[in-house]
Amino acid sequence: MTAKMPQPTIVIVLDEAQVNQVIKAASGTGDLSHRLASLGEALVLDTEHPQLNDRRLSRSLLTGLLMYVSFPKDGSSLGIKELSTRIKANPSTTHRYLTTLVAVGLLERDPDSRRYHLARPSPPPKRSRRTVG
Repeated sequence: MTAKMPQPTIVIVLDEAQVNQVIKAASGTGDLSHRLASLGEALVLDTEHPQLNDRRLSRSLLTGLLMYVSFPKDGSSLGIKELSTRIKANPSTTHRYLTTLVAVGLLERDPDSRRYHLARPSPPPKRSRRTVG
């Protein structure tokens, strides 16, 4: 019987500029990238936006990114109903995306208030050293 080697954990951390770069590169234009960068309080999940309907792009990824950038950078929190109303999305869908963003460490959920806020930066995980021999 062959022992399985533990799989390394891969963590990808993107800052706002990198998220914009990814969207711009994927879309071939700066339209949605510019929109994500300048949303502020005016975020609305506009299903009529041409890039959200471009079959070459992942609508799910774009939706998650739109939700992520809707969180205030000052650390204040949003609830599911508040966010779903703000972006005109279904509360159940919003909950699923927020749960995912918490699971990957981009958001944190306050267990008392049940509200979400941007995750505080944490140090990168320690890398194990392998010897080749």
